[in-house]
Amino acid sequence: MPADSGISDRKNLRARLSSADPAFLGGTFAYGLTSNLTGIAGIQASNGFKALSIGAAKNTSIGAMSLDVTQSSSKAFGKTTQGSSVRALYAKTFTGTDTSFTLAAYRYSTEGYRTLTDHVQDTSAGATRRAGNAKTRTDLTVNQTLGEARQFGSLYLNASDQRYWDRGGSRSFSAGYNNNWRDLNYNISLSKTQEFGARGDTSNDTQLSVSISFPLGSTPRAPRAYVSSNHQNAGTSTQAGINGYLTEDSDTYYSVQTGRSVQGERSGSLSLSTRTSMGDLGFGYNRGSGYESQNLSAAGSIVAHAGGINMGQTVGETFGLVEVPGMSGVEVSSYSGVKTGLNGYAVLPNAQPYRVNWVTLDTRNLGGEIELDNATQQLVPRRGSVVLARFEGSKGRRVQFELYDANGQPIPFGAVLLDSDGKQLALSDPTGKALALVTKDHGVITIKWQGKSCPVPYKLPEKVEGLNYEQYRLACASSPK
Repeated sequence: MPADSGISDRKNLRARLSSADPAFLGGTFAYGLTSNLTGIAGIQASNGFKALSIGAAKNTSIGAMSLDVTQSSSKAFGKTTQGSSVRALYAKTFTGTDTSFTLAAYRYSTEGYRTLTDHVQDTSAGATRRAGNAKTRTDLTVNQTLGEARQFGSLYLNASDQRYWDRGGSRSFSAGYNNNWRDLNYNISLSKTQEFGARGDTSNDTQLSVSISFPLGSTPRAPRAYVSSNHQNAGTSTQAGINGYLTEDSDTYYSVQTGRSVQGERSGSLSLSTRTSMGDLGFGYNRGSGYESQNLSAAGSIVAHAGGINMGQTVGETFGLVEVPGMSGVEVSSYSGVKTGLNGYAVLPNAQPYRVNWVTLDTRNLGGEIELDNATQQLVPRRGSVVLARFEGSKGRRVQFELYDANGQPIPFGAVLLDSDGKQLALSDPTGKALALVTKDHGVITIKWQGKSCPVPYKLPEKVEGLNYEQYRLACASSPK
């Protein structure tokens, strides 16, 4: 279903019509017919309204193309109105010149075509008959990078033409250039909009915008300051602000902004947001001429799975889980703010379908009591799936064992330490010491070297907090076999 055909208009319904809150049903279905041809169908229905869309998209050597048709039926003012809309899209990237070209939303709608938003407007209390439904629309977008790796910046060009039945339309054009000089980024853009009525009357507005931003420091997460100015027919408006993270290791982001409108009115805002393993929290404060507002926000997810229930950040269509059995608080460095809960699981909020997704655990803050067999995995999920990355590891006490034979001599370099299950714990260094992670406070460790072997019982003393590792003497009680 085309994005502007009415199927996705639900986001605008409550904002534009506070008096209407209709129940509706909508859905889309897409299926890959071949490796480069996709069919799509969509449906939307509400009281007195229904729309059906069908189309296809194909990737070719000269670009990607799609065509879809939507048929709608709306009952309002005691009359049923039917109409159709046709949309064609074309996009192409020229790799030789790194030029991106899109001719989007070329559309022709009959006079009786209605979106769901149009229908709700027509059926709301006190509604009057609207004139001038959408007729045609054409959007053109061109992006061009300059030089290798954008060394000379990039240019963009946007043009749009919108026409309506019986009430004229509008035409807009914008172009811009952005680049950076060292750590300073700058952007210059020019736009012109023309509104014209059915009788030929026109109005024009031209805007020139300039903006710059630069870091306030040399660290990777240094805050950035920005200033922007917009000049148009009615006057000039300006904005300035600073944003960044509270500290280099923090996931709390702040933004402070002040501005002056075309009419000379001043405004200011402050916002804080933080990302945690159980969701995102935000606070905002805004003040201006004649108004003041505050807001709090919280967003996240609750994921039930075979290993339990975990709260996490807001998830996408495709997401994943990390499992580190028996270990909580293990951070996932490839996803900001994500770490394992009490059950050893963490929610990965999003993943790219049919692409390699790297999942890396942050081992810097694990401490000496945790040891992982592997800290990195690759996931290649299907679209809409939930994938699991399982990491194996051990949790215990880090001990430096001093190894001696039955004669009290240090055991030579290369001796192997095995636990009671036969798992290798460590190898001895040239001084006869071996650093190992043991999961039990007492047990038996077998030392093997140069064809010899001896089991040695051990019992660790009470753990002393704050030590990176403990020391313990292991000595063979008799001559090894």
